[in-house]
Amino acid sequence: MLLVIAVSVFNGCSAIVNRDRGATFRCVLDCGRMLLIWMFCLCVRWEHFNWIELVGFIGIVIGILVYNRIWKKSDNDSYKPIGDEEKVIKN
Repeated sequence: MLLVIAVSVFNGCSAIVNRDRGATFRCVLDCGRMLLIWMFCLCVRWEHFNWIELVGFIGIVIGILVYNRIWKKSDNDSYKPIGDEEKVIKN
């Protein structure tokens, strides 16, 4: 029952963050949450440090930042709308 309450509170807070700040901010916030949980587990010795996990986490973070167009791969990358975004931008 406690798990159900915790998940409900988490989803409610996520919906509020998504409404007020946007989905991109929520993705970045989720990366920070994953990092804090991982660091906590390492500090209380529930897990042993593994370099491949760190490399994987960095890969996930870079992928999220590039996908959400927070971090561009190069200076020549420009925003190119796809699909329905073109209609919204033209109107």
